Formats: sequence, C-alpha cells, structure tokens
Amino acid sequence: MRPTQTGRSLLPLGQRDLSPVTSRRTTRWKVASRGGTVPPMRISDFQKVIDETYGEKDRRRGLPATFLWFSEEVGELARALNGRTSRENLRLELADTLAWLTTLASMAGIDLEEVAEARYGKGCPRCSALPCRCEERRTAI
Repeated sequence: MRPTQTGRSLLPLGQRDLSPVTSRRTTRWKVASRGGTVPPMRISDFQKVIDETYGEKDRRRGLPATFLWFSEEVGELARALNGRTSRENLRLELADTLAWLTTLASMAGIDLEEVAEARYGKGCPRCSALPCRCEERRTAI
C-alpha cells in the first residue's frame, strides 16, 4: 500500500469493502483489510487508482482504441438505463463508464476533479445558478 497525499493508504479496489458506515454527519467506507474507515473516495483518488490499475495497458492501446472501448461501455449503459438489465447491472455499467471516462481523461493529461470543480463547482456554467434556471433547449430528432 502506498500513502496518499492525506497520509491514508490507498488500497487497490479489490481490497475495498464498499459497505457504508453512516454516522449523523458523514458516510465513511469500511476498508476490509484494516477494519477501519476512510472518507469517500475523491475523484482525484479514483483517477489515480484507475491509472495505476489500467494505465499502462491503456497507453499501449492508445487513445483512439480506448475511446472505442469507452463508446462500447456507453452502449451497455444505454441498454441498462432502458431497463433491459437488472438494477445491479445498471450500477456496474455506471461504474464501468466512469472508469473508462477517467481513463480517457488520464490519457489526455486532464485532472477530472480540477476540471469538474472549475466547470460545475459553482452551479450551472451557463446561468451560474444552483439549481440551474436555464430554459431547456429542445432539438428535433
């Protein structure tokens, strides 16, 4: 295990027990191998885990081919959202799609947490409201 910037050990995903431990103020996640708790994973931590797990393989494959894998995953997510699979499969497809998007960002040298905060950290990037007050634009299909 290697320490993160906050001094906590970052465990491989296979060693995480993602059972929530909820108190009145926050939800923390049990870590199976230590029996303790850690705060919910930040976007930047997730990006590091995905890069450490798959980064070398993804870089060998290259950005265009990795984007095709991401596109396939989005198709699987679409089927799950249309109710063609179980709720558990929908959860897995959302996680897989997030992981592939994270991979693309890493390959492009983009810190997802940084750009998410910059773009959406203060609400809607168009009207600056939270919740958004923009009129929804409809386009003909």
